[in-house]
Amino acid sequence: MIEKMVSILASEFEVEESEITPDAKIKETLHLDSLSLVDMVALIEDEFGAKIPNADLPTKLLQTCTNMCMPANNSIRDIESLIPQRPPIVMVDEFMYKDETSCHSTLTISSDNIFLDERNHMIAEGILEHIAQTAAAYIGYRRKLCNENVNFGYIGDIKRCSICGPMPTAEQKLETDVRIVSQVENITMISAETRVNGQIIVNCRMKLAN
Repeated sequence: MIEKMVSILASEFEVEESEITPDAKIKETLHLDSLSLVDMVALIEDEFGAKIPNADLPTKLLQTCTNMCMPANNSIRDIESLIPQRPPIVMVDEFMYKDETSCHSTLTISSDNIFLDERNHMIAEGILEHIAQTAAAYIGYRRKLCNENVNFGYIGDIKRCSICGPMPTAEQKLETDVRIVSQVENITMISAETRVNGQIIVNCRMKLAN
């Protein structure tokens, strides 16, 4: 996606490829005037089938276009391409990018999951790790679309955490919805709900550094 946008800008508007970065600014960096901007938006919308609001374009051009053109409801099972964790610590089976501020994931708890206690119930730390990895997959997905590396991260803070139901057991399926509350540099604040059989069992706010 990024390569295609770079190609459009370089070929159609005679912009140097080295100047086209996610942080490139329309006027200051790329020296595009208003007429060129209109043409550029039309080309990108036609290419990717996305509608880019004009209000989103005055500053970081390429990042805005990337965000708007990301395919929604894109289900991914190759989780290890999005997060740094590896078995047996991987706690997401399937990830779905919903839109710019939300995503969804699932995990069917295997009988050998390392977060099961002696009664075969998942401990709360396992569900929080599942939530954190869902958010990490969201970050990794966006990084991949920008041709950036997937970084190691960590949980910086957990707030408003509520245990609302019984802890799930092996073979049950976790379904988690994450909403991005804010992002500042490499810090992402999320809110999350995890359900089993439609019932919320955990909700929380979490801050991650990546």
